[in-house]
Amino acid sequence: MPEGVHPLAWTLLGFGLDSDVLDSLARHLFDNLGCRFNPPEEPEITRFDWAVSYPLDPGERIVAAVGDDVDVLVPGGDRAAVSITSGALPPGIRLEKSTGRLVGAFTDPGLYSVTVTVFPTVKWDPMGGPGGPDSAGKWIPVETPRFVPEVEPVPDTARLDELSDDELEAVIVAARRAQAAKTIRAAEGGVPDGN
Repeated sequence: MPEGVHPLAWTLLGFGLDSDVLDSLARHLFDNLGCRFNPPEEPEITRFDWAVSYPLDPGERIVAAVGDDVDVLVPGGDRAAVSITSGALPPGIRLEKSTGRLVGAFTDPGLYSVTVTVFPTVKWDPMGGPGGPDSAGKWIPVETPRFVPEVEPVPDTARLDELSDDELEAVIVAARRAQAAKTIRAAEGGVPDGN
């Protein structure tokens, strides 16, 4: 891969794309969406507190001076997307999303605190719409619950061979919706009905 291309772009080789497209796609998948091969089960939250060229007692903060270099891997940052969830990075320090590292050099004195979270930022909602079996899915923010289709009751005493084609199709659609709803509830951490 050419220099400057996302370090995980190689995983997309074989699709016949040029390096610019591979780079853009890898940055979107791995940096923006947080795709990883072995993501954490739960968010990993880390807080960084710095006292940069600060004249008073810094307390429990990491002591640094203006001009000091930083190159720190956020714990778990190599396994999922890293996002700043509160505070701000000190001037001169940046988050490299492709590596999960905080890098740079301190430029301004002061007290700084930032909280970072390591976790995918989106998840796949396989229903993503009205709940029909052929409905397209979509990516949704990780904190948004997946769409759970409404389950319609079906007659439990009807003999399938006595139903009209339209009635039989309605039973099939209702069964697929019920199956999808059960799967989504399980994916969201609930216990599927009937298990």
